[in-house]
Amino acid sequence: MTTQFPVTAVRPWYGKHEGKFVQAAQAILAPAVGMHVKIITRDLAREVKDDGVFRVYLWSGFFGTVRDVRPPARVFGRFKLCCQNLAFRPRGDGVVLTDPDTGFVLAELFPHALFVHVDLMHCTCPAEPKLLEAIFGWVATRDMPQAKPPSPEESAQAMGQAYAAFHEAACARVRSEREALTSRREQLIGEAEESRKELEEARETLGVLQGVALDEQRIAIEIQHLLDHPLVEEVVVTQDGLVVFTAPLHVVDRRDPAAQCLRLLGRYRLRIPIVANHNDIVAINLDRFDGRNQGPHIGHRGWVCMGNVENTIQQLLIAGEYAMIATLMLEFLQRAKPGDGWVESSMDGFPIVAPTPASVPASV
Repeated sequence: MTTQFPVTAVRPWYGKHEGKFVQAAQAILAPAVGMHVKIITRDLAREVKDDGVFRVYLWSGFFGTVRDVRPPARVFGRFKLCCQNLAFRPRGDGVVLTDPDTGFVLAELFPHALFVHVDLMHCTCPAEPKLLEAIFGWVATRDMPQAKPPSPEESAQAMGQAYAAFHEAACARVRSEREALTSRREQLIGEAEESRKELEEARETLGVLQGVALDEQRIAIEIQHLLDHPLVEEVVVTQDGLVVFTAPLHVVDRRDPAAQCLRLLGRYRLRIPIVANHNDIVAINLDRFDGRNQGPHIGHRGWVCMGNVENTIQQLLIAGEYAMIATLMLEFLQRAKPGDGWVESSMDGFPIVAPTPASVPASV
């Protein structure tokens, strides 16, 4: 089914199902709402705009709402939520789509906006597009909520509240700017030195870019090498790098030599820059996150602490050995020393799947 109303994705996230989400909006949602549809990610809405555009906010909510709701493993008895990131709370004044078994609010509908509070962006499960289609179908079967114009009394009250809030915000902004200027005065010398270092790094990176010539055939060979790896499920090429989706990874917990066990880390999304610094390599756990670490030696934003393999990774980047980098990363993610700080603080957050590591590959 086609529609005369366009569907666009604002700031694409290069997810596995992005194209299917857009197709579902074109086939189901746009004809139902009768207007241009925008799919938005990584944004919190300040208000619902009435400008002829229907906005779909994925894994989002309004400013002031919090993301602290643990979603159920399954909704409506048939859709499994493979990604267990925390969901947003509903604002409460929209039309809500609620799972009858758990009471979990999956989505909230407003006159010109739909908020999907659960994370469907980082899932690779084929059921996720079907769940979004079901949400769009729910919208299509409803009468759209109408915005009621306020009374003169309500308008006057809102104006007074807005003026008071504006005055308070303006005073706070002046105080904040005064403090920032005072602090800035002390930071100028340090920032100038840091800018000099950044300029030197930029010149070095430019030299690398000019000295490395990449061709499509070489990239294709590297991708094929990656896909031949048993722990690699998918490889996506972006403008500045490769995105590698892994199979579930494991790590051996050796803290107690008499009771070693195998723990499940989960699936990862590895971003390997085509030509850049090794610090741009990012590893995101798609299945679980304890709030501090994405996995062994990986910070909460996916930055990887590579230790003594740092120089090796940098040389492989310059040489364009992306398949070798991904292989090293897979081995790196599945290693953990008993006395390591990450092991002590985060190992228990990953579930045990076997009492002994007897069946674990030698590389783990």
